[in-house]
Amino acid sequence: MLFSVLQTAGHKDLLEDDPYLKQRLRLRNSYITTLNVCQAYTLKRIRDPSYNVTLRYVLTSLRRLRNRAKNSSSLTRLASTRLDSKIHSS
Repeated sequence: MLFSVLQTAGHKDLLEDDPYLKQRLRLRNSYITTLNVCQAYTLKRIRDPSYNVTLRYVLTSLRRLRNRAKNSSSLTRLASTRLDSKIHSS
């Protein structure tokens, strides 16, 4: 289906006209997927009536996620800066 939509629009690849956005989405994909998995796992556990949530565990998990997100955003900024310089030098 996606191929036929791209073909109809006259494109070979998604976002071929916007390499900056394509690169940013590619960089974000890894931590967005991780957050989605964490969210699904957490919801499954919360909905389990036999699961007992402890506040300390929740706070520790949230701090870890926050730190990972900070690290990922700094990597994204670094990578996007490099991509910007490549695009503008072309």
